[in-house]
Amino acid sequence: MASALVTDPEVVSLDEPIAGPDPVRRNAVYAMIVDFQKKFGFTAIMISHEVPGIFFLSQRIAMLDEGKIRFEGTPEEIQRCTDSVVQLFIQGLEKPRDALTGMATPMQGIRRFQEELTRLQRHQIAFSVVMLTIENLAEINTRMGHVVGQNMLKNFAVQIKQRLDITDSCSRYSLDRILVVLHNADIEDARRFATRLERELRFEDLLTTGNRDGLRVRISVGYAQAEEDSLIKEVLANAESKDSLYYEFEIS
Repeated sequence: MASALVTDPEVVSLDEPIAGPDPVRRNAVYAMIVDFQKKFGFTAIMISHEVPGIFFLSQRIAMLDEGKIRFEGTPEEIQRCTDSVVQLFIQGLEKPRDALTGMATPMQGIRRFQEELTRLQRHQIAFSVVMLTIENLAEINTRMGHVVGQNMLKNFAVQIKQRLDITDSCSRYSLDRILVVLHNADIEDARRFATRLERELRFEDLLTTGNRDGLRVRISVGYAQAEEDSLIKEVLANAESKDSLYYEFEIS
């Protein structure tokens, strides 16, 4: 990556850049690619079989099948694609769990949302979603290194899972976001989850190594209650809107 960027390229080609067995370092490479792309402004063209990793990195995805482009679109569009070959390809490569956090994958999180929506429509069982974001993960990567940043995200996931009931679910939704679906929970339950997290979370729970002097971890918590006619895109947009219910705190 360094030898490529020293020439200040407009386009960087990445051929299977993430092939290591270690999930922390593999995700550190994910984060490094994204951080460097934002910093240097190049276009990255990446060949990869990593699912769901490609969903974390990409703005557009093209699927090649026998030398022809079978699908082209956004990560969200390919997950909704009804082409049976596309779906078999994605599902065949999808891991049972996100390797870094041990949580469900983004696609599994979406499926869990749909299951809860069906329960709401049929049995009037309420549910809410919570979106947790480490807002300054790029800053932590720069200061502490990408491996430390990914270990922090891993530790954050552990803290989230410890605070969920057995009927709740959580998934890694992107490089720096975790989606929680609270079963049989209204908006006040979601608010209590957010305030409990702020009250109980400790800096040493997240960063266990390195010089932490002056470093803060900034976390946002957006939450929303689903309605019977809700679409996941609308509910998540509502949860993350600062005009709606929103919570932000720092730990140091």
